Amino acid sequence: MCIALLACSSPEPVGRFGEYGDHAQRLVLDSGDTLKVLRVKLWTFKDGASPALQLEYAATEEAIDSSHAFAFAQEIWPAFAPYVQAVEVRNAIITATVLHVRRAPLVQSSLMQHFGIVLTQNSNGYWHFRGHPDSLPPLGVSTRQRLTSRNGVPLSPKEFAAMILAESDSA
Repeated sequence: MCIALLACSSPEPVGRFGEYGDHAQRLVLDSGDTLKVLRVKLWTFKDGASPALQLEYAATEEAIDSSHAFAFAQEIWPAFAPYVQAVEVRNAIITATVLHVRRAPLVQSSLMQHFGIVLTQNSNGYWHFRGHPDSLPPLGVSTRQRLTSRNGVPLSPKEFAAMILAESDSA
């Protein structure tokens, strides 16, 4: 009986910072394409470094090639930036994650590949990819709901900021 219960369960893969479940979070890009969001996390650092908001999304194999990842991050940034600005941080991370999961009765294996890009806001308010001096195009203030909650409800940047800050306070 115990074996039957184990065979029916399908635990989600666990990465270094938690479980990768089948989250319903999505981010809608300007192109109309939709990304599956694996995680949005506010990082705070004990060494006093400025906090960062991370968007980790499910990517294809080519997305973890650095040139492709930078090009795609430029497409993602206008949709993610209003949420970063609402949380009022000066650092952001866009992470492409390729997650391979193989399941068989009683056994599961997973392989994860990641490529992260750090964005920083300079003292003039312009954003750029860390290590790249060129600024990204200026962003307007947006209230457009591009990110959904885990239950699929669209979130405004202001609603998202309240939610993520409450989560980080309770952690």
